[in-house]
Amino acid sequence: MAIKVRFDKDGWYHPAFGRLGRGDKAAGTIYNLPDMFGEKETVKVPLRDPQTKRPTGEFREYERFKFLPRTAEVLDDTDLEILKDEAEETGEAPPKVVRPKVDPAEAEKLPGKGKVAKAQSAQERTTGEKTTARRSANK
Repeated sequence: MAIKVRFDKDGWYHPAFGRLGRGDKAAGTIYNLPDMFGEKETVKVPLRDPQTKRPTGEFREYERFKFLPRTAEVLDDTDLEILKDEAEETGEAPPKVVRPKVDPAEAEKLPGKGKVAKAQSAQERTTGEKTTARRSANK
């Protein structure tokens, strides 16, 4: 399964897929992303008194997508059918769902996870440099 997502004019960047939805050519493009991007989480935010700026002890909960920006629009099948019908009425080409290309070097990264540093040896951690193999002077 996959979800269909449309981004605003600024787009969104993911290490495995690159920049999605940015620029004039990609405006309004609908992308087919894996289901894990559709995960939602509930966030509790403490409320503050507007005059004193101190916490009131109350919390407000709201739900958001865990890995997508706030401006992303997740479309279901009925939304996609409505967009296709509107395009036919106006005489435009119906929107296509595009699967973004995956960079094989970055494919194993989780969404939102940064670069993974290469493992260092004990000598690299302490001295900061790696020793190279040296030729003996007797030869």
